[in-house]
Amino acid sequence: MRDFTWGIAATGGIARTVGAAIAAEPGMRVAAVGSRSLARAQALAATLEAESAYGSYEELCADPGVDAIYVATPHAQHLQVAEAAIAAGKAVLCEKPLAATVQDAEKMVRLAREAGVFLMEAMWMRFNPLVRRIAEDPRFGEIRSVQASFGFAAPYDPAHRLWAPSWAAGRCSTWGSTRSGWPSSSSACLPTCVSPAPWPPAGWTRRRPAFCSTPAAGTLSWRPHCSGITRTRPVL
Repeated sequence: MRDFTWGIAATGGIARTVGAAIAAEPGMRVAAVGSRSLARAQALAATLEAESAYGSYEELCADPGVDAIYVATPHAQHLQVAEAAIAAGKAVLCEKPLAATVQDAEKMVRLAREAGVFLMEAMWMRFNPLVRRIAEDPRFGEIRSVQASFGFAAPYDPAHRLWAPSWAAGRCSTWGSTRSGWPSSSSACLPTCVSPAPWPPAGWTRRRPAFCSTPAAGTLSWRPHCSGITRTRPVL
């Protein structure tokens, strides 16, 4: 049986980490890498021992030697790459969050269903052995509420993917899906978070380079430190 082959879309840190994991898995290999920069694609392809490197995501998705595309681009580009992959008949594993907006996510799901191809958000927590045991063990009963927090220092850089609104940046869109992924993996309490609009909402400003988000019981609450105001929006 031949190896299952992957195309890696993007060359950032998570693309390197997942690409290395794929390359180490028996029966799988990275066949190609795509990036907006051919030089970066070639560098990562050499590291992962992939045969091909492309200077565009469209070329990567068109490679007949690739079975599935792992989308590791910034969030705002997820739809573009997934759409090209689905059109080419490739299975798609898309880094979290699945899309920058609900509309993008719905379009991705619709296109995948129409084409009959596999589409999945790369939520590794769903496959964590401890999470699966909790979900299956009747001693834990029905999970009704989960509180989770996660944070790290991120110096303000308006051009960085963690801060730039044009890249669908924000703590909720970047890390909110990670926190909501655990309860959605272990119960029906919280579905995976997909931000229904680019962050931040109109009229909001950041005077300090940080804000936190806390998902709980089906809602996400954002508390920007600059204003001291909390706004709550349902998870869709």
